[in-house]
Amino acid sequence: MLSARILLVIASTSHVWTAILEDVGQVDLEAVRIRLEEEKAKRLLLQNDVEVLMLQLEELKRKYDQKEDKASGTTFPGSGMTYVRWGRTVCPGNGTELIYKGYMAGTEHRQSGNGPNNLCLPEDPTWAKYQDGTSDTDHRAHVYGTEYEMGHKSFFSPFSPDLLNNDVPCAACRSTRSSSIMIPGRTNCYLGWTVEYSGYLVSMYYNHAGSTEYVCLDGDPESLDGGKTDLNGHMIYLADVICGALRCPPYVNGRELACVVCSK
Repeated sequence: MLSARILLVIASTSHVWTAILEDVGQVDLEAVRIRLEEEKAKRLLLQNDVEVLMLQLEELKRKYDQKEDKASGTTFPGSGMTYVRWGRTVCPGNGTELIYKGYMAGTEHRQSGNGPNNLCLPEDPTWAKYQDGTSDTDHRAHVYGTEYEMGHKSFFSPFSPDLLNNDVPCAACRSTRSSSIMIPGRTNCYLGWTVEYSGYLVSMYYNHAGSTEYVCLDGDPESLDGGKTDLNGHMIYLADVICGALRCPPYVNGRELACVVCSK
């Protein structure tokens, strides 16, 4: 038996016990030994619990990763992406569906205002409130139909019509794939991507006051029936490379740029 102050510090994985035993009389060392054994057993039990929890967490993570892998390769109903196929009235058919077909339109080539983007207007418009008639004093934007300004039949399919001054069709398409990109300067897609369609890069004439974005005109273009009237509203031309800040090679001065629309 021993009269003393005994400080016991018992450490475990998640707790630190500090026990101060004060005894003004006699301390039973056997009782202290038993207490230490009990605390040691508790510590081992807690350590085992932590190890079991870690194993369970790893298993849950593994199952979650497996589900993520399956989901990444799954196409869900209603998913996908859309794009416009310029110069055609149909979609490619490689997992695509036609939303609507219509007429390519944009700004007039002499006007510096209006929107710079190209539009695919549907064949069957519906109207909200309207007031017919236009004048030079109207505070409005103007939308014009698009004409081909290219007679370069040799660039396109031998079955393509004479394009010069004909009106340009378009088709709005939906693909089951989730993303798309138009790549200028390429005739094919990079590895892992699917070709939607390919053709030539077109835009407004470089010296026109109006300007529009570059788009990819299908390599086998159609023209609209009865559309060869040469109204010179919104027009599209083939786009050539101009060397300088643009590196040549790999590009070639004066060469027409191809393009491809890819999906994944």
